[in-house]
Amino acid sequence: MKNFIFCLILFAGNLSAQTKQENTAFVSIIELLANPTKFHNANIGFAGVFDYNEGQPLIYLSKDDKYYRNTKNGFILEFDPKYFSSISDLAIYDGNYVEVIGSFNKDLQQYYFSGTIEEITSFTSKDDLITELKYIEIEKRKEKSKTKPR
Repeated sequence: MKNFIFCLILFAGNLSAQTKQENTAFVSIIELLANPTKFHNANIGFAGVFDYNEGQPLIYLSKDDKYYRNTKNGFILEFDPKYFSSISDLAIYDGNYVEVIGSFNKDLQQYYFSGTIEEITSFTSKDDLITELKYIEIEKRKEKSKTKPR
């Protein structure tokens, strides 16, 4: 009986996560900056440049915006503690191009930022994926060059 209840809870949690993912609108950060009212309180996914910023995670449109602290082209990130136990672990992604999924709040505009992404449930470094894909491609080329007759 205990196993059945545990499985039921696990299934319900997984179903909830899938539903949230299905209800996510994947948008361009430019579209979000241009139309904040359209996405207010919506679950969204988008990509930008991550800035760890001494414990206050931020995301910007570009590396130049991060470098020059162009806050109008950036958002504050608030991670859901259920999914992220330690924000300091994300410091290694500083400057990386990342994708986040969370709830957008246009009204929470601290320090002149364009809003806040709250309850973040997904954080993926696109730079790591691109690096890994390039590595795989290079390894495949090496293998092909070994098998070609000269």
